[in-house]
Amino acid sequence: MLEGDERIAFEHCNIKTELEFDKDTEEVTYPPFEVVIKEEYHDTCTELNTTEESNRPVFKCNQCHFQSFYKSNLKKHVLKHYDAKDFQCYQCEFKTIQKASLKRHLLTHSNVKEFKCEQCNYETIRKDCLKLHLLKHFGESFKCTFCNYKTIRKSNLKTHLRRHTNNKNYECLLCGLKTAYKSVLQKHMRKH
Repeated sequence: MLEGDERIAFEHCNIKTELEFDKDTEEVTYPPFEVVIKEEYHDTCTELNTTEESNRPVFKCNQCHFQSFYKSNLKKHVLKHYDAKDFQCYQCEFKTIQKASLKRHLLTHSNVKEFKCEQCNYETIRKDCLKLHLLKHFGESFKCTFCNYKTIRKSNLKTHLRRHTNNKNYECLLCGLKTAYKSVLQKHMRKH
């Protein structure tokens, strides 16, 4: 890691990070996951006022309209403003900044589906997908009392039941949008 004032200021924005810099060749080496945005440089990474209700900061990108309650989301987003896609698929044009995303993508090129269900002809390239599938055969079924919906996960039923009620417990503090689903609010916040 670099020390003190040896941090690099990017031309595209005013973010200073701890990226390795070769002074002889003037090249930046992008670490695949560890771009650290320093809090003291708020000209690009602006921390908006917090509300009394949430007492959470909102982090805003100065290059576009992106905002997030999560600093980690801003860190990932900032990488999109410069071309630092270090991981490329050797079979197609797919590029990504995350090694895990490339690994997941490479599975799409494979015809080998090593995870097979012993109860039916289901096959998959992902172990977690097989585990979820097996719940259909062996898992307990949860049924909605208002309609014909049923699921193998209790949490899915709990989420589904919100459709039958008018409870909108999640609210955007930036624009006032209300929703019954946390995931809808999280997706909405990425658009701010």
